[in-house]
Amino acid sequence: LLAVFILVVILYLCGVSQIACLVIGIVGATLVVWQTFAMNRKYGQYGLMKKGAVRMHPRYLLNRRTVYHLIRNLQPKRKKQ
Repeated sequence: LLAVFILVVILYLCGVSQIACLVIGIVGATLVVWQTFAMNRKYGQYGLMKKGAVRMHPRYLLNRRTVYHLIRNLQPKRKKQ
């Protein structure tokens, strides 16, 4: 919404007619609000953030240690005397 406002101001300062600036501003703001509601319907309140967070997590984890090594580490360590 802020980007639409800045675009309208820049166009107005460049000498574009007021009516064209108003039309661009109204259409742009309407599209931004409509797209926001459409994404809210599709993803829910926090769904879009969750969808973006999926990219931050690995798809799977690799474990290259042998099973014997994992079992050995589970046993309590004995103190040397």
